[in-house]
Amino acid sequence: MTDYCDPRAVTGPKRHISNVQVIYDGGPDNCAAARLDWDGEPGVGIRWNGSAKDQPLDTPQSRGYPF
Repeated sequence: MTDYCDPRAVTGPKRHISNVQVIYDGGPDNCAAARLDWDGEPGVGIRWNGSAKDQPLDTPQSRGYPF
């Protein structure tokens, strides 16, 4: 198990997001932020990276996959 989910590896929901540019990655047990396009409109995404020790599933996730 990895320390956390690398925010550059998050690709979903595929039908809504594109052009993802990570602007902050706090690493394990911290958050990440990215510029992105949602349905063709500019936006910002924020997520919890998770950690192998305390919270192995990052947030948000769907069925165990980064979202």
